Amino acid sequence: MTTKETDKKELSTEEKVQNTISNKKKMAKRKKLIRNVVVLIIVIGGIYVYSNYKSTGYFPWQNVKTIEALKAPVPKEFIVKKLKYSTTVDISGELEPLNTQSVHSKSAGTVTSVLVIKGDSVKKGDLLVTIDDTNIQYNIAKLESEIKSSKLKGTSSDVELLQMELKSYKSELEDTKLYAPISGIVSILNVEVGDYAVQQDNCATIIDPTKLIANVDIDEIDLRYITTSSIANITYESLPGVMSKARISYMPYAGTLSTEGIGVKNVEFTIDNPPKGIYPGYSFGGTIEGTSQEEIIILSDEAVKTDDKGSYVLKKTTTTPEKIYVTTNNLSEGYVEILTGNLIDGDTVLVMPIVTAKAASSSSGLLGGNLMGGAHAPGDSRYIRKN
Repeated sequence: MTTKETDKKELSTEEKVQNTISNKKKMAKRKKLIRNVVVLIIVIGGIYVYSNYKSTGYFPWQNVKTIEALKAPVPKEFIVKKLKYSTTVDISGELEPLNTQSVHSKSAGTVTSVLVIKGDSVKKGDLLVTIDDTNIQYNIAKLESEIKSSKLKGTSSDVELLQMELKSYKSELEDTKLYAPISGIVSILNVEVGDYAVQQDNCATIIDPTKLIANVDIDEIDLRYITTSSIANITYESLPGVMSKARISYMPYAGTLSTEGIGVKNVEFTIDNPPKGIYPGYSFGGTIEGTSQEEIIILSDEAVKTDDKGSYVLKKTTTTPEKIYVTTNNLSEGYVEILTGNLIDGDTVLVMPIVTAKAASSSSGLLGGNLMGGAHAPGDSRYIRKN
């Protein structure tokens, strides 16, 4: 047997078991050591993370500069705009007839005939009403007979007097007939056959339907945009979609003071040949187009703030925002007109949100330092306004 064979002498079963147990013990010690090291690293790391978060407020792996920049207050921006528009004046009211004529009795007496009813169309000169003329006819016949007798007797002076009296009776006879003074519609009829008409009684009213008027009170502000040549677009609630043109037929020289203390003029518009189905007393609406276009500077009303000196805005510049005091006029849709203040079309106006003193301090670099251009820091509560 060789030496190698002697060295590789086969181990007994007992030795093999002992070797296996020994190896397992070594492996268990190694695992325990590794586990203890890992636990130690975790504990030390946890202590470091907790200590860092407690002192800074951030985890070690977080980028503090990026987070602080994101937390910095970002101002809201509004753009100043120039608006070009044509001035429009809204109007409304009740339609009236342009020409209305009353028919008055010129003679006293019993009504013998009424030749029309309410709503009838008549032409100028049409006979409407007659009044009893029996006595007048009798007096005319008597005078005509007397004139004949006087002529036969040759008394010319008597004839002249009788003829003058006859002429007077014939005039009275004509007064017993009432005629239409204009063409139009009989809107009022106050007499019936058998009524006794007194002189100057209003027996009927005729309306000319071919022209209607719209009287509109226009205040002194809107009157700046209106001339006697202005045209109104009239609409009607009773005829949706129908529109008429109306011209100014009368504009008074002097105005009056309204109950609100504003000067107004009552301007009369005439509608020639109004649409069928439109009558006096109907309501109307409409607009008057201004004679010229205007340009105004507008801005969202959110961008205008107020302090003890008045209204102001923060205008964005290449350095620090500029505080500009302005005067405004409220418009609809959340906008105001800038009347005074150094603002032009395209300027950017800033509005600062409400932030804490700490956040405002951290954002000073982002916003360019002092927002007001004064000696106070951006974190000063006097210069932090709610959006």
